[in-house]
Amino acid sequence: MHGNRNLWMSLALLLRRIRLEAVGVEALPGDGRYLLVSNHRSPADSALVRAALAEPGLRCLREGPFSPTGAPLMAWPEGRINTAEELLPFSPRPFELARREGLPIAIASLRGSEAAARWLARPARVCLKILGVIPIREFGELDDEKLAQIARERITDDLLREA
Repeated sequence: MHGNRNLWMSLALLLRRIRLEAVGVEALPGDGRYLLVSNHRSPADSALVRAALAEPGLRCLREGPFSPTGAPLMAWPEGRINTAEELLPFSPRPFELARREGLPIAIASLRGSEAAARWLARPARVCLKILGVIPIREFGELDDEKLAQIARERITDDLLREA
């Protein structure tokens, strides 16, 4: 089933002329257990992130009840799609889940997905950049609010640098 999903996504990207790029994926934990947090730009983000990482098992926390399966998870800490220049405040809830489940936090910026989600087929470039991973051992004294703040600052810095 995952193979068919990947085939359909590849075909859709080709037909829509979407160039998908993933940068820094070598930083992701090799065992596949992590929580990826990113900015949220369009309804296509989940599918685009799955395709960029070639990770069909990647589940978004909003796609149903969470069950720790060992597959990677993704979350949008802004809580909703945000097309404004400035990121919305980040909810600490995904970071609480990462702490509870012992998942490292992969921080990523997503750029260009709003153009890729438009109905009219125009060429688009989507880039998912892994900005780093916070290992569980580094959570230490950091509370969930502080982890959310760190992730938000890293994503903001990257988006401003590339603007």
